[in-house]
Amino acid sequence: MKNSKKIIITLLILLSMNVGLFAKTTYVHTSYYDDGANPLFNDIYSSLMVSSSYLSPVFTTDSEEVSIIGANFNGSVFFMDAPVGMYYALDFVPMDSDVYLFDAIFGLAIRNQMSPLVESYVNLGPAISVIAEMDDDILATPYTLIYWGGALNAGYRISLSDQVQSVSLDVGATAKALWFDPYTSENASSLSVEDFRYSVTGYVGITFRWFAPDWNEDDVNVILAL
Repeated sequence: MKNSKKIIITLLILLSMNVGLFAKTTYVHTSYYDDGANPLFNDIYSSLMVSSSYLSPVFTTDSEEVSIIGANFNGSVFFMDAPVGMYYALDFVPMDSDVYLFDAIFGLAIRNQMSPLVESYVNLGPAISVIAEMDDDILATPYTLIYWGGALNAGYRISLSDQVQSVSLDVGATAKALWFDPYTSENASSLSVEDFRYSVTGYVGITFRWFAPDWNEDDVNVILAL
C-alpha cells in the first residue's frame, strides 16, 4: 500500500508538470514552417508513464528476478521534422518500504512516421541506476549502490486524431545492461552485490507534443496539427 501511494504521488507530480507546460499552449501550427516558430529544437515530446520493471537480483543472496510497478517520465527534442534528436528518461521504482531505484538515460532519439496516426521510435544511450536505502533508524547504515551501463528503448505513439497529434497514447519497453561501480557507491563494502544486473521495463502512458516557445511571444508554446 505504501509503495502504491508513492507511485501515485509521483505520477501526480509529473502529470502536473506536463499539464502546466501544456496549458500554456495558445494556438496551433499547421506546419513546421509557419512564421514565428522557434527553429531551435522546436518539436518536443514529453511523456508520463506507468511502468512494470522486471529486475535481475541486486544481491548475490537473492536468487530470483522481481517484477515491480513504477513510474517513468521521458522526453525527446527534435529540430523541426528531423528524424533524429535527443532523448532523456527518468524511472522511479519503490523496491521496498525503504529502498528505491532511480534510473536515468540520456542519448539518441530516432522517430519514424509509419502512418498519420502511428509513429514508431527507438532511443538509446548511456544509463545510470541508483539503488538507495533511506532508513530513518539511527542505528541503520543506509546504502547507495551505483550502476552504469547502456539502455535501448523502443515503442509506438498512437495519435487520437489524424488532425491533431498533440496528445497520443504511448506504449513501449526499455532494456538496460548495468555494471556495479564500487567507487561511487556508499556503504556497500559489507554487502554482497551483483557485479552485473539487467532490467526490462514495459510501460504505457500519455505523450504530450508541442513546439518550443515562439520567438514573437513571451512564454508561449504552440502545438502541432499536421
